[in-house]
Amino acid sequence: MIGILTFHKSVNYGSVLQAWALQRMLALKGIESEIIDYEPEKYGELYDVFLKPGRPHFLVKNINRVPVMAILAGQKKSFERFRRDNLKLSTESYTSANQEKISRKDYEAIICGSDQIWNTGASDADTVYFLPFDIPGRKAAYAVSLNTGSFDSGVRGELYKRWISDYDYLSCREQNGVDKLRSLLGDDRQVDLNLDPTLLHNRVEYARITSPKLIRGKYIFVYYVWFDSSIVNAARMISRRTGLPAYTIEMAKGGRAYLRLIKNGIRPVTRTLAPGDYLSLIKNAAYVVTDSFHGTAFSLIFEKQFVCINDGDETRGYKDDVRIKGILGRLGLQDRYITSGEAESFDLDRPVNFKKVTKKRLELAEESIGRLLGALGKET
Repeated sequence: MIGILTFHKSVNYGSVLQAWALQRMLALKGIESEIIDYEPEKYGELYDVFLKPGRPHFLVKNINRVPVMAILAGQKKSFERFRRDNLKLSTESYTSANQEKISRKDYEAIICGSDQIWNTGASDADTVYFLPFDIPGRKAAYAVSLNTGSFDSGVRGELYKRWISDYDYLSCREQNGVDKLRSLLGDDRQVDLNLDPTLLHNRVEYARITSPKLIRGKYIFVYYVWFDSSIVNAARMISRRTGLPAYTIEMAKGGRAYLRLIKNGIRPVTRTLAPGDYLSLIKNAAYVVTDSFHGTAFSLIFEKQFVCINDGDETRGYKDDVRIKGILGRLGLQDRYITSGEAESFDLDRPVNFKKVTKKRLELAEESIGRLLGALGKET
């Protein structure tokens, strides 16, 4: 039995789907696995419908959430259903209070990853994802993302170095992660560059978890991580230029965000918020506008016309998103990474040679799978 330790319990489409994708890949290779049912303490703050007292401006934020509380509650339940129906979880659940009990499980190996589990600056960062204790089996890091995180010098940095050095296999999702780990551990340590689990499958495989078409006619799908003027302006421009309505599956927790979207002609989908619905909205879109890594990944998987928006504003958290730039660069699609201002003149009809792109992606997928299986001592 293989254990998988990752961000499976968040209310985040990319996180949950990458967990499904890694477990599904192992199953297709005849390898039994279970996702270790660990929930960081911070998830209550991040994903509860209402903030608890003590959080900054909790009262104002909670009042803002009242108009959309039913939508947010429904979304949370839909994620719970998806995990129940589609993920094989460990029978025992864990928190920070009992995390060391994970070490007593007799796993052949524990795979940590993918997603931003090693981004030390992430809001849901948790040291458990470094496996800071001994386990009976192998430790493998699969396509972990460090993104903007760093390993500080001093005592904390030495801790990270000790924990990561204990891994039998290391791989990252982005080249900058590979470089950071080699800088921490020494250039002689092997660190592979592997694809995010979502990119290991073709679109046929996702049909088993994709909902039927939700919106009649042609439309633009807008999916964002950072809700700001850049993504809104780009979506509005592309909607105007194509004459197609723009829809989004809303992730911003507040009534003001909904009003702003509607004011700008972007229609929030409110009744269909499950991960399978998210896949359906991308699969059936005429065009995708996104600033999200997984929004980009599924645009590639479903072979959609798309653009990735990033205005290089440090206040947005990711000034120059190395995650998106990395995968687009590997597939020769750097020209799809634009600013909102460039959306006005971007050639929306510029074709993507998906025959070439998908062939290259699946080749990279086979290489990534082969490296992981080799590290686990399994035949490819």
